[in-house]
Amino acid sequence: MRFIATSLIIAASLVGGSAPALAQECEQPKPEQPAQEPAASPQAESTPAEQPPARKAPRKRRAAKKPPERHDILAGSMGEPPEEMTEFRTPVKLAGASGLWDGGTLFVYLQDADGFRLILSAQVEWKKGAETPSEIPTMYIGGRCRGANGARLPLSKAEADLAIASLKAALEPFDAAKTPALDLEQATQQYYQGGPAEARNVGMARATLKALEKIQDVRLANPKEVAALRKRMQSVDVEATAKEFRELAGKSRMALWNRMEPGFKNKLPKPATKDALRAYFKEYLGDPDPQWMKRCQEEMNSAFDDDTAVDNDALIYVLEPPGKSLTHLLLIDFRGDGRLGMQVIWTTDPFKPPLHPEHDNITEKEKELGKSLNAMAINLGVGSLDGTYKPGFRLGLKGDQVTDENMQKLNQLSTLVSLTLTGAEVTDARLALIAKHPYLADIDLDNTAVTDAGLLQLSQMPTLKFIDVHGGSISDSGIEALKKAVPRLEIKRDSK
Repeated sequence: MRFIATSLIIAASLVGGSAPALAQECEQPKPEQPAQEPAASPQAESTPAEQPPARKAPRKRRAAKKPPERHDILAGSMGEPPEEMTEFRTPVKLAGASGLWDGGTLFVYLQDADGFRLILSAQVEWKKGAETPSEIPTMYIGGRCRGANGARLPLSKAEADLAIASLKAALEPFDAAKTPALDLEQATQQYYQGGPAEARNVGMARATLKALEKIQDVRLANPKEVAALRKRMQSVDVEATAKEFRELAGKSRMALWNRMEPGFKNKLPKPATKDALRAYFKEYLGDPDPQWMKRCQEEMNSAFDDDTAVDNDALIYVLEPPGKSLTHLLLIDFRGDGRLGMQVIWTTDPFKPPLHPEHDNITEKEKELGKSLNAMAINLGVGSLDGTYKPGFRLGLKGDQVTDENMQKLNQLSTLVSLTLTGAEVTDARLALIAKHPYLADIDLDNTAVTDAGLLQLSQMPTLKFIDVHGGSISDSGIEALKKAVPRLEIKRDSK
């Protein structure tokens, strides 16, 4: 998909050790006791030249084992990928789970008995020429997906086995019958229906485990490349970079933030009280912009699902100043007790009329309809015919969700900008129900029953720019016919 959604996900470090297995807590051996000196005899007391009492042999002190460096926030102190994990102490706790809207990537947060944290992900990677997205994902350790801070491939098969064993250990306390595996869409539906957070986390963790267990040939990282990346990231000077960040206020500083963010987050004050956090952010990042703060109340609520007033418990910094389309903002939110949110969003220039006001002006009825269909508000990059971004709803329907009634509801969402339709229930007749939608810019057809003739119906859609076709019976000639009818279309196809 081409929608814009950039978020900062907190990762954590791993524990190093000796045995490549889950390490049980065990009692440390007691230090050796020195040998006792024999008691002096009565005859020894009467000797003319009394000898000084013999000294006890000095006790051998055990060399204190230096604990491994601990980072509560990221895989490494500067966000570098972790060294090879050879130990993860039980009991292991499931600290959370989530996923990405990319077709199947799931990730979990695990915490061991020493408080060390691990991110383990199963990332589906699209392969050109495959009929469908690969059902065998790639394992990443230390980050939620390829390219995320701390993420790398396993360094050995033993490490991969340990990571899976750790996830299994974290799931042992939960009843599998009561907490079945959930994909991201199912978990999102439960969220909107008010389902318990623990059931969602456990369900997604089970889905992650199921995906990882399908992997037979684990892709391994190149140790030299990982070591070089670690060295490069560890060389970043957070204080110097933060000083430069403050000096560049009002100018482009997105690249600076990307460099300093891991180390910056690892230096967060403890305890993280609101006063301490506010002082820390202002010391390192400078003063936020009050005009942006006033304008972005809505963006703050959208980013963090919180309707409370921003007041002084949230900060906004401009990473990329207003330009031709979108402005990049760093949102920092510590309104909730014990909760810190940090996210980068792209938004419009608040001091100019919006380029596309349509989505800002939708009715309350449309908002409620969007919520009932689990729609997400996004900015679709270059989604407009003039090449600018296009705000609106994104949603997906699959399987038994694809009904005539739901397809007709899509026409009631006047700012539906991106749509994914999945399964054999998606037919030519049902696609015809939305073929003249006046706002849609992006459609994904995933293993549908749509034919070449059905695909050609989309030529009637006046604002369509992007089509992704995965599997199904649509042929190359069908795609060429649609391209000929609508030359502006960008059609991507993963087929047989």
